[in-house]
Amino acid sequence: MLDDVSLRPGEEGWYAVAKASELDPRRPLKRWLFGFPIVIFGTPERPSILVDRCPHRSAPLSSGRVVDGLVECPYHGWRFDGSGLCRKIPCLPGDPPVRRARPLPATALYGLIFARMGKGAAQPLPPVLHETPAYVHLWSGLEVRGRLGDVAENFLDATHTITVHPGMLRGTDSASPAKVVVAGRAGQVEVTYRGEGRPAGIIARMFEGTRSSTVGRFRGPNIADVEFHGPAGIRIAITSYLTPTQAGKVGGFAIITAPGNPWLGRLKFAALKPFATLLNRQDMRILNLVDDNHALFGRPPRASAPTDYVAFEIEAVLSGDRSAMSETSRVLDAYL
Repeated sequence: MLDDVSLRPGEEGWYAVAKASELDPRRPLKRWLFGFPIVIFGTPERPSILVDRCPHRSAPLSSGRVVDGLVECPYHGWRFDGSGLCRKIPCLPGDPPVRRARPLPATALYGLIFARMGKGAAQPLPPVLHETPAYVHLWSGLEVRGRLGDVAENFLDATHTITVHPGMLRGTDSASPAKVVVAGRAGQVEVTYRGEGRPAGIIARMFEGTRSSTVGRFRGPNIADVEFHGPAGIRIAITSYLTPTQAGKVGGFAIITAPGNPWLGRLKFAALKPFATLLNRQDMRILNLVDDNHALFGRPPRASAPTDYVAFEIEAVLSGDRSAMSETSRVLDAYL
């Protein structure tokens, strides 16, 4: 369990599994990671994560309770600390024998709780603008069927916005000439859309004015950034931490940052939230429809086009193919 998960080299690293505010000092929290259940307990500052299985009779630890900082099995009451070591067995005098539940490295940063799969950096990568004076909102609720790479590509792809989000982010046709710059390096790919001017989409017209550029970025193993730039810099940035949850599903959390006065940012987000909710639903709908067809037809070779700006690079990052992600860039003409 979790030891059996076959990760590609580029998939190893930190995955967001919960908001820190969800932790209850008395009740463990159940989540899913790469198709297996995990249990989270502790404090928002110092969380612990174990595989959700008692080594005694395989009862789910998440159905128990937390006592004095230890998670207690609901079957025979064995209690485990954050390292997975059993600290107490009811009815047994003295210290218990050495028995362990499987732990996962855990940390809390940016309002989220992260678990590490395999190797990875010392800590999770930060969201965009995390040290900038700004209004910051932590958004959750993504639950979509599909693969992480496909979900990440959806976030960074400008071309689907014309049909999936008609009139929202861009116009309903692709008539404005633009330049697309794709830059790749080990562990990361970035795509920049330039020359859009004043976009035709209702959201952009309400909240942006002139759009100097849009930047999308995938940072392995699971972070999708989107930045909307005006003449004076970033107007709003979104960092999405994507996590494979149950088999064939991807969940995630987004940190939305509006630089500048936090109160003005709060007002901006309050007005933006209904539109953001709609965009999220539209993306989940199309990704679920694609996954339905994958279930029917399997995964045949995909037809590709020059407008698939980052699909190859995202897969290269996840596979750990460093030769494909050496310092490269290319510039393409497009209509957006």
